[in-house]
Amino acid sequence: MDVHPPLARLLVTLSAWLGGFTGDFTFYDIGADYVKHNVPYVMMRSFTATLGALVVPIGYVTLRAVGVNNMIATLAAFMLLFDNALTCQSRLILLDSYLVFFTATTTMFWSLFRLERHAPFRAKWWTWLALTGLSLGLVASCKWVGLFVVAVVGLYTITDLWTTFGDVSVPLVPFVFSLVWSGQPNTHILGNGGETLCGEVCVSDRFAFYGVCSLFLRSLCLADQLEHWSNGNVDWLSRDLEGWISTASPQRYCSLMIYIQIHIVDVYFGSIITLRQSKSEGGYLHSHAHMYPEGSKQQQVTAYHHRDENNKFLIRRAFIQNETYKTEASMVDEQEAEITTLKHGDLIRLEHIMTGRFLHSHPVQAPVADKDHNFEVSGYGHHPSKFSDLNDNWRVENVDQNGDPVGKNGDPIHAVTGKIRLVHANMGCVLNCANRNLPEWGFRQAEVTCGRETKKTNSIWFIETNEHPKSMIFLLYQHILT
Repeated sequence: MDVHPPLARLLVTLSAWLGGFTGDFTFYDIGADYVKHNVPYVMMRSFTATLGALVVPIGYVTLRAVGVNNMIATLAAFMLLFDNALTCQSRLILLDSYLVFFTATTTMFWSLFRLERHAPFRAKWWTWLALTGLSLGLVASCKWVGLFVVAVVGLYTITDLWTTFGDVSVPLVPFVFSLVWSGQPNTHILGNGGETLCGEVCVSDRFAFYGVCSLFLRSLCLADQLEHWSNGNVDWLSRDLEGWISTASPQRYCSLMIYIQIHIVDVYFGSIITLRQSKSEGGYLHSHAHMYPEGSKQQQVTAYHHRDENNKFLIRRAFIQNETYKTEASMVDEQEAEITTLKHGDLIRLEHIMTGRFLHSHPVQAPVADKDHNFEVSGYGHHPSKFSDLNDNWRVENVDQNGDPVGKNGDPIHAVTGKIRLVHANMGCVLNCANRNLPEWGFRQAEVTCGRETKKTNSIWFIETNEHPKSMIFLLYQHILT
């Protein structure tokens, strides 16, 4: 998902699909080995290189269409051919090649249309007009900067109108008629100069084709994107969505669950959450029913870069010595108790949903990271109602983008939009991930540690998904499903 319209990314996806790409390479790391990961980079780069090469003849045709002689047009084409920026851009898998290509085709078709302005409503006039409108739709569907091309064509059409309006030799009635008439000009009404006047202005025809063709292409690209959303391909959900996607988009076109995941910002004891590192290559906090082969030999905790049921944790109240499991009040399930908002400074335990073990750390050296400053993070215990200890307690804190605590005790913790860190209550170390891969026994997933002297940005997390059976919006969702 990107801030730009989807067409260019869809075309990149098409080139990858034709090359047999399986989607298991993230393109996050600059300099990563394409060959090792079987990325069809030749096919993907061939698409952009072909479009970049086609800009050269398109530039030649455009200049000839606007009246430049053959020698100057050829010279300009060679300047395009040897332009360093165009060459570098065209050899990489970027959106800009598609944008430049469709900008070039729009300019060419527009210039060819202008050649037919003295012979309107004939086959060539309609052809170049329609192709200009389609190219406008394509360029506006690649990147938002393509709207400047639409603006240029629109301003030129308005300039035509203004120039004709200022021509005192043009009678007022034919001029007004040319604004609204969309068919073959009638010389009985317009006079002998009717075809020439409509060829210059014909505002209704030109705006209709520019607008209809552009909107049709733009809507077609958007419809394809929304189709992917509604089919459940929603891995694009991230902390960035809240800032620029409208409420109507997920509410109308995606499943209601996506809307809930984005907009439930209040977190409660008893909420089921997924935690993700707040950086582009960050993974989800993850655990699975496999043990460390050394160290504590307890359940592995890792960072995993894909959505998975093993990423889900339930927020429980902290373990209290000689109280938890011994009083009736402490045995009440958090999801059944009165709903309580999670706040900055609260002590919590995170129960792994799939295995029932708690996120845990202790003075045991981490398997891969710096041994002096990083401790092992594991899954510990057998069942939330049977066994836990003080090393399962973590303090949740709001932090800024640099990883420094912000706010004060009592400030609410927010999902999606808020950044947090988890501080181990006993040892004072911080849950972090430096993207060091574990050996084969850890499935090459990223190591998660509890560090005392680590890079602050490695310890910033955010709650990506958040649901509680007693929250009002979740109850609404359940009601709609039933």
